[in-house]
Amino acid sequence: MFDHDHYVVADAGHSSEACLVGRPAEQAFAPMCGDAEAETTILPVERFRSVEVLAGKSQDVIKREIADGFKSGRFHAPKRPALIFMMSSAQLLPNPAFTQISKFVPHLMVFYPNMAQPDYGLVESEDSNVPVMVEPGSPMSGLVVMLHDWVNPAPTQ
Repeated sequence: MFDHDHYVVADAGHSSEACLVGRPAEQAFAPMCGDAEAETTILPVERFRSVEVLAGKSQDVIKREIADGFKSGRFHAPKRPALIFMMSSAQLLPNPAFTQISKFVPHLMVFYPNMAQPDYGLVESEDSNVPVMVEPGSPMSGLVVMLHDWVNPAPTQ
């Protein structure tokens, strides 16, 4: 949960997964859950990104700050594949150019540093069944695998 310009634990839960609602752009809504590796590597970056977006910083400034955070040791790349699940039908995500916010299909992201499309035999495709790469060649590189069904949790009281 976001409270007074920072994240706080809304519900400690009972699983080994960590969840948050990221804000990669001001109007975006990105519910995501990750495994233990993601909680120590990817989710801290996503929390930082959200705080900076909501503080009004530009995408270019945030990208530089994240790169600096990896260089300084504030952020750490995964040591093994880190899994993030984004399966809520409530998600509203920016396109790669951050020019449009819209619904996106449910997906699983597998993060591992410095991955590149040729390393996995991936090709450019408009077919949503073909995995795509985000941030190739960086500490935040990830393979995005589209899924075919949503998870819609029961509303909380």
